[in-house]
Amino acid sequence: MGKRGDRNYRERMQAAAGVGRGLPLPQFLETHVRPDKGPFTFQGHEPFRQVVADIERVFAAREPGVTMTILKGAQIGATTCGIGVSLYAAVEHGLNVGYFLPTNVFAERFDKTRFRPLVLKSPLIRQMERQAEYKGTQTAMLREFNGAFWYGLGLESIHNAISIPLDVGLYDEVDVLPAENMEWSRDRFAHSALRFRLFYSVGMSPGLGIDSLYQESCQYKWRIRCPHCRRADLVLEELFESDPSDPIVRLVGGIWRYVCPGCGGILDPAADGRWVAEHPSRIADRRLGYRMPELIFSAVSLDHIMDYWAEAQTKPSQKAKFRCSVLAKPDAGSMQPITDAVLALARMEHYAPALRAYSRPVAAGVDTGDNVHFAACELTGDDYRWIWFEEIDADRMEERLSFLMRALGVSALVCDSKPLRNSARRLAYEFPKKVWLQDFGPDFATERVDKTDDRGERRQYQRVVINRDESLDALCDLFSQDGMSRMMLPAADGRHRETLIQVAAHLKNLQKEKHVDARGNTHHSYRRNVPNHYGMAMNSAVIAARLAGLGGRRGRKGKVTIV
Repeated sequence: MGKRGDRNYRERMQAAAGVGRGLPLPQFLETHVRPDKGPFTFQGHEPFRQVVADIERVFAAREPGVTMTILKGAQIGATTCGIGVSLYAAVEHGLNVGYFLPTNVFAERFDKTRFRPLVLKSPLIRQMERQAEYKGTQTAMLREFNGAFWYGLGLESIHNAISIPLDVGLYDEVDVLPAENMEWSRDRFAHSALRFRLFYSVGMSPGLGIDSLYQESCQYKWRIRCPHCRRADLVLEELFESDPSDPIVRLVGGIWRYVCPGCGGILDPAADGRWVAEHPSRIADRRLGYRMPELIFSAVSLDHIMDYWAEAQTKPSQKAKFRCSVLAKPDAGSMQPITDAVLALARMEHYAPALRAYSRPVAAGVDTGDNVHFAACELTGDDYRWIWFEEIDADRMEERLSFLMRALGVSALVCDSKPLRNSARRLAYEFPKKVWLQDFGPDFATERVDKTDDRGERRQYQRVVINRDESLDALCDLFSQDGMSRMMLPAADGRHRETLIQVAAHLKNLQKEKHVDARGNTHHSYRRNVPNHYGMAMNSAVIAARLAGLGGRRGRKGKVTIV
């Protein structure tokens, strides 16, 4: 920008000084944020009052390291509020802001349809804004507000994740943001004293994305107190599907209304509700999280919600989308084979894991990475009775797995060949007839590999190649066949409770995602780089049982060669 442009900008800053500035966040939103339907208002959006007040407190007190998560319904005004918060941080507090979106194309469209129209409708913000450059680089979504940067960008590139330093980050559409680049973006905040990050999205995958962040937060829920019978534990999204004979939404005088399931009195979610944290201790840890279904916003038509619900009754795929977009309850539908209901089938027998020798054959599997996850099962005919789960430090992998093999009397074990290649091979050399090292490929095969070990001696180990998606389909099928389960899981209680809760979470994270190839063909494959480690270890144990011919079914045999 030339000298004349700089002078004009300084003149605009002088004209804007003190005009509509110095407002707290709620008033800033109502004064300067004007979407298509008129000025931002809390009327019809009452649950946002506390969220906005919490953000104002963080900025005013410069409280460092706060993370806020909003697991939201589809049309509640979160993006409009988020844009307003981002502008407030730059305009009122002089903070550098990053607004993260899934792709650069998405970001450019967002700029034209959402961000720019809001800027142009506010005289103050319009006067303060100018095209910015950073280290000689200009981009359409890099703006300056009196010395503070506002940067909108897509996270498909790691370069976008780590370039400009930030104080405030807003992550829109979290469930479609590249997870690895989202993690890399944390480096942008390393030199900030504030480090405030706000995540919001419709949740589509239980246990992943925005739902994972919400589960780690204080988990605020909008609890309604019935003004008639004083019942105080009403959470609309949890009651909506609970009892068809006593629905939370009924026709009253020809109008859909929320009613108390206890006394039948009419409820007003805005007037009768308040935020209550499921885990209040996490508030002090600066992990705030809100679940915001469409049900708690009077601005969202209840007629629309009930029409959508009626349509979803005949279409399972629509019901999953309804839960995500209206109830703010992530549901992957057919893309998530293992659910809480499926796991309940596997917990019909009440027993606890035990580290001991077993009379029946035992198979085990190992998933390796930053940590090592071990799962072992006892074979009872065609069924798999899971007896031990353990997370192991990678540097103790060989020692601990060798001990577990002997303590449980493991007959067959499949372990990932990578990334802990040397440790995996040493385990295979120690148990040459019981251990297979696993790689994924398009077709099933086994072979005996001849290598030189650490001492320079020629050694052999067994290798198996498995089709990842096919094997996981087979694993998931074992959990539910005609209403029965061939898997038996220990009860999630006692001293192993936390581990078994993690096992269940990992199994539910065996979820599929859709891919479109270069020819336009659609494919579905299981997600990678998600916390599903115990599920993968169990898959390896099932493969081990079949390779060794344990239980009621003998596994497929591949051609054995020396390479």
